[in-house]
Amino acid sequence: PLNVDCGTSGNITGYSSMTWVGDEQYVKSGQSATVGIDYRLIAPFNTLRYFPDQRKNCYSFPGVGQGIKILVRAWFYYGNYDGLSLPPTFNVLFNGDLWSPVFMTGDNGSTFLEMIHATKVDDVSVCLARTNAKDVPFINALEVKKLDQGMYQEMDTNCPLYLEGRYAYALSTYL
Repeated sequence: PLNVDCGTSGNITGYSSMTWVGDEQYVKSGQSATVGIDYRLIAPFNTLRYFPDQRKNCYSFPGVGQGIKILVRAWFYYGNYDGLSLPPTFNVLFNGDLWSPVFMTGDNGSTFLEMIHATKVDDVSVCLARTNAKDVPFINALEVKKLDQGMYQEMDTNCPLYLEGRYAYALSTYL
């Protein structure tokens, strides 16, 4: 598995006791920042990379493998890193195709995207693209994990599976 802590260099153990690596070998643009002091969490959510200059900025992951299924997860935690209290909106693309728009509200705005994709080429990319001039895309973490070939056997390999939501249902007890 590849766990990328965006905006850092070196390795760190953080969320879910996973080892996270810095993003410098996967991206060639952007600037590093930390979330506001009042919004700090566990790594990799304390740091981020933001992209103020170009319309589209990409992370490239060479040699992932062709014809395999991968889980790709992207994390976005605003944490008022820029002091503006205005989380941006932007698009996320996977291998050049629209994956999802990103919308957040409030200083604590956060979201994540997750999909299972059957690769057609050896290399994969995740890009952040501006949707309007005033919004600056950012990202906190990326995960790329190869899945066992036996998983999702009935999946149409031409159509990724996108996570739409996770729900936890609990049994209520009334006294």
